[in-house]
Amino acid sequence: MIYASDKNNKAPKIDKEVIFQSKVKTMVDKLQLSPDQVDKFVPIYREYVEKVLANRPKYVGPKSVLTRQGKIKPGIKLSQEQALNIARERISIQQHILSVQQETLEKLKYVLTPQQLLNFTHVESQMGRSVAEAWKNKGHKGHGHPDKKHVAPPVKKRD
Repeated sequence: MIYASDKNNKAPKIDKEVIFQSKVKTMVDKLQLSPDQVDKFVPIYREYVEKVLANRPKYVGPKSVLTRQGKIKPGIKLSQEQALNIARERISIQQHILSVQQETLEKLKYVLTPQQLLNFTHVESQMGRSVAEAWKNKGHKGHGHPDKKHVAPPVKKRD
């Protein structure tokens, strides 16, 4: 992954545009999009990614009570009500993502072939699992970033 440097020696920030371009390149390759399809797909996909990321869980991260794997951090005690609220938030986020996926598929049906449309959610799911697996394989425990070499170069607009 590509990171922006931080002057205060804090954990480096991931360059979201580079990640987005890498995801676009993967989609273009896996779905075998034509240049015309790419021009129509990218804005729809950008909107999809932004909407999904806008509703990220607030219960994970360095100041949270849970690890990225969803386990309670050592030394933290949750009440039944707190655990229930976190579980409800997880379900709400999953519902939001499904809603955004359905909305996106409705837009993409005018851009993609039937087979590409079916493959879209599969490829998106695979990308999510591969990122999670990269974190797991690197032994991260809520800090650091996956291996930098997994990012593809930015997608160049086809003529």
